[in-house]
Amino acid sequence: MRDTARMAENDAHITVLTLQDEGDALREALLSHDLTEVRFRAREMARLALVLGLTSVQRAATQVIDQMGPEGSSPRWGYGAAIFALSDALHAVERPQF
Repeated sequence: MRDTARMAENDAHITVLTLQDEGDALREALLSHDLTEVRFRAREMARLALVLGLTSVQRAATQVIDQMGPEGSSPRWGYGAAIFALSDALHAVERPQF
């Protein structure tokens, strides 16, 4: 039973690390002006945050998605602030200790 609990805990840590990796990928896409990739990464972050029950990260990622607008459109005014809010929410997540 303990091993099962430990495995579940490790899986959750891996998922948090995956969420952080998605944040890094979103940043790189933003720096590359690849808005399609920014939209994709924001959607993936919202999905992962929902699975993890990280409401603040999920809301912030959803705000980025809303501000980015539909594929092929220009981002709405305020999208930068939404990305900063997502970054802040992600940094507030407790980092796994190995």
